[in-house]
Amino acid sequence: MDKGQVYKIVKGFILFIFGLIDLALLVRILLKLIGASTKSSFVKFWYDLSNPLHAPFDGTIRDLASESIVVELNSVIAVFIWATLALFALRVVEGIFKDSFKDKLQSLFDTFFKVAETILGLRLFFRLIGANKSTFISLLYGISSPFYEPFKGILPTIGSGKVVFETSTFIAIIIFIIFDIASEKLFSELGKHDAGIGNKPKKQAPNPPQQQYSNVQTQNTQQVPAQNAYTQQNQPPTQQQPVQQPVQQTQNQP
Repeated sequence: MDKGQVYKIVKGFILFIFGLIDLALLVRILLKLIGASTKSSFVKFWYDLSNPLHAPFDGTIRDLASESIVVELNSVIAVFIWATLALFALRVVEGIFKDSFKDKLQSLFDTFFKVAETILGLRLFFRLIGANKSTFISLLYGISSPFYEPFKGILPTIGSGKVVFETSTFIAIIIFIIFDIASEKLFSELGKHDAGIGNKPKKQAPNPPQQQYSNVQTQNTQQVPAQNAYTQQNQPPTQQQPVQQPVQQTQNQP
């Protein structure tokens, strides 16, 4: 089994696992939306299956409820987060299976910056909407602290209480985006430099004199018939002289 086949198997496994997770959450959202009764064994099965996937996000924000119909926004957040994790897992696996060390290093840097930007963006969003301290939010704030702390206190936070705009987090996102773009440019230039090493442009050797002469001669011979045809058309017609037939001399017989 070659490297490409192993990569396809690992990629398919990741897509299958995270696909099942999102499917269970989407079915849960739909059943909540239509107000399905928990007395049904089918509904109970999907709720039991999705509860462990939904539990870390429970209580993050308030769900929208009207009588028996519930828009479970926490499950919507869970679908987005699980899909994001699947995307990052695919990027990591893709980087591992790169051929050259430079490509692996470039994929590692790119994934690192994308993860940092996503974590800081989620932190900024949930701080802005005043999210509650659920398991997911506590984990998010803890993971984002190493990226946020160096920029803490640059500018004052706008707002008070739970709903705030963390200016320091916003600045951190901009800085990481700048470093991300700079790293992409750097690796791009390194790739161009590596491609040019030892690859000198090949000069075309001039044609030998005999070959040049033969080419000119063949061009001249191709032009001759055209000139002959032109001269034949413009040449005045010549008068044909009558053909003189030999006169047979007969000897007079006595």
